[in-house]
Amino acid sequence: MRLLLVEDTFDMAEAIMIRLDRSGIACDLAKSLEEARACVNVQHYDVIVLDINLPDGLGTELLKEIRSRGERTPVLMLTAEFSVDDRVSSLNSGRMITWSSRSTTANWKPASAHSIDENRATRPRN
Repeated sequence: MRLLLVEDTFDMAEAIMIRLDRSGIACDLAKSLEEARACVNVQHYDVIVLDINLPDGLGTELLKEIRSRGERTPVLMLTAEFSVDDRVSSLNSGRMITWSSRSTTANWKPASAHSIDENRATRPRN
């Protein structure tokens, strides 16, 4: 499995990447929308973990771009603050689940793996 982590906060990115590495999941890190766009243009990912607030824009912009190309890659949104209206907007943009950065990384892998496995069973291959 190959994952793209789009996260600009070093501590959060480091914690997630350590956990993924221990689980045997290959992970690329993008710290901005620009870096994330460059990654998705040259690499297919099994899942994208996407922060909402990035230094050069909103992660939902990338999600909309990906979905407009017809790609159905599962996307987990990662954010510190997320109102109900924001959740509905992201859902309408095509995200899979939302993961609050207040959640523990120990709980992150089982929840994300379950969502990814369910999505794989129902989505057509790109």
